[in-house]
Amino acid sequence: MAILLLFQQSWQEKYKITFIPLLLLLFLFSFLYVFKCIRSSGKPNLPPSPPKLPIIGNLHQLGSLPHRSLQALSQKYGPVMFFYFCHAPTLVVSSADMAREMMKTHDIVFSNRPKTTATNSLFYGCTDLSFSSYGEYWRQVRKICVLELLSLKRVQSFQYTREEEVSILINKVRALCLKGVSINLRQVFRTTKKDAFLDQVVEEHKTMKQDDDENPDKKDFVDILLQLQKNSMLDFELSHDNLKAILMDMFVGGSDTTSTTLEWVILMHIQSLPKLSSLSSCVLESVVFSYLSK
Repeated sequence: MAILLLFQQSWQEKYKITFIPLLLLLFLFSFLYVFKCIRSSGKPNLPPSPPKLPIIGNLHQLGSLPHRSLQALSQKYGPVMFFYFCHAPTLVVSSADMAREMMKTHDIVFSNRPKTTATNSLFYGCTDLSFSSYGEYWRQVRKICVLELLSLKRVQSFQYTREEEVSILINKVRALCLKGVSINLRQVFRTTKKDAFLDQVVEEHKTMKQDDDENPDKKDFVDILLQLQKNSMLDFELSHDNLKAILMDMFVGGSDTTSTTLEWVILMHIQSLPKLSSLSSCVLESVVFSYLSK
């Protein structure tokens, strides 16, 4: 009798020890199954995607030649592939037919640029021409820029201003050359802080005493924008930040590309002259060495 009671007690203890882990394991599998079902029900129908890693996404699958790596992956996952550059989801198209579908058939769907933290900060909530979403606002802003700034008549009317600014720039470079000092083109093309600069431009045009009816040809692009804002001539409200976003777009598009092109033109001209090329190499090495030695 004592042996039977001892056997029953040992069996209960053993059953209790094995039953608890099994119960926990069953609960864990049930939770994972329910979580997977909920996640799959709300998951969008995305194109095939290679397996990704946390944080870096699919960057580990790109070699020294990214276009070759993407082409090889497209052979396995198809002409339309979903790819993660770190946390940024990207659609990779690798065939002419799919590219035609995107650029021609469904061009409106893919016409918008991605909005990032940087573009929201630089262009006042992406209300400029480059990053604003396709719609009535974009069409009206594009129409204003083309008619009031980029048309042949407007470009010719600003010829005197362009010639004056180029003359000022040449005089600055000439004065620095006569002094025998080095020229930093980044300082020559420098600008004030964008937000304060644009605020100043808008406020100066607001305070100008000018009769728009008597001098319609003297109105510049900022005057046109202020007139549209004041008279509510558009189907949407043109706020102060909208004005600055449009002006920033035109300012960057007209100045940054020009300054970069001039820098490369001057650099190529220097390299074509042997003496200046060797001198510039020595100056560059000294600057880099002094920077690395700090």
